[in-house]
Amino acid sequence: MPFRSKRMDGDPQNLTVVDVYDTAAIIGKEFENIIDSYGAEAVTELMPKVIRVLEQLEAFAGRNEKESGEVAELTCALERMEIEKAERAVDRLKYEKELEQIEDSWRTEAKDLLSSIARLQEENGKLKSALVNKTETRQEEKAARAQRTAEEELKVMTKLKETVDKQREQIRSSERELRQKNVDLEAMQSQLERLAKTNADMRRKTTHTQKQSRHLIEEKAELQVQLQDREQQITKIKEMMQNQESFEQHSPTLQVRQVDLMAISGGEGSRRWCQTRRASSSTRPRYR
Repeated sequence: MPFRSKRMDGDPQNLTVVDVYDTAAIIGKEFENIIDSYGAEAVTELMPKVIRVLEQLEAFAGRNEKESGEVAELTCALERMEIEKAERAVDRLKYEKELEQIEDSWRTEAKDLLSSIARLQEENGKLKSALVNKTETRQEEKAARAQRTAEEELKVMTKLKETVDKQREQIRSSERELRQKNVDLEAMQSQLERLAKTNADMRRKTTHTQKQSRHLIEEKAELQVQLQDREQQITKIKEMMQNQESFEQHSPTLQVRQVDLMAISGGEGSRRWCQTRRASSSTRPRYR
């Protein structure tokens, strides 16, 4: 009787090598039952085909497990890349905000410094106007003091400019790294799409192989039915032979062809024997 495997009836995507081995064991038991009932000749031609299909199914299942593992690894890597991308975006926003704060602070300080410079220059002009009549030494001291003030202000401005340039360079480096991460992420997505396409092709092949397996199982069931029909034909032929012997005992003058029972068990011998019986029955009278 036909067998059924619960694992083979499930989703082809979840098919494993263990499922194929279980199915092979069930098919082997069915072959043993057929051999015990009808002999090894009944499955001689069918058995290599079934073995070949099971080998192909085993290869497909192993490849399916490998591809599924790779897809899972790539999916995890893609998720990690997306998390890193989000973190980079957050850091970028943070750097931009800090840069804006630094620029605002620099503008404020620059404005204050410029105001201080203007005030100092104004005071310096006033002092110069008030001390026109003072000695040259006092004028040189004031000039030196103004020069020192200007140098200090220039140092402050230079230091502030260096800090801003350093922050901008850090932001540019972060942006370059983020662009590189985006390129890597796109490459990973492309590879994942190719693997998904390959996995879909493997699923279609696996489905086709399962259809072939079901077709072979149906052929096995048809062979069993044919064997049963042949046994019934042999039984009928034996009964006809017994009737023929009984008829010969009542009609010794008729000549009847002797038929080998072993040849009758084959399909071609059975047809020749039936043709001979029809020919002989058409030439002799019928008895009830």
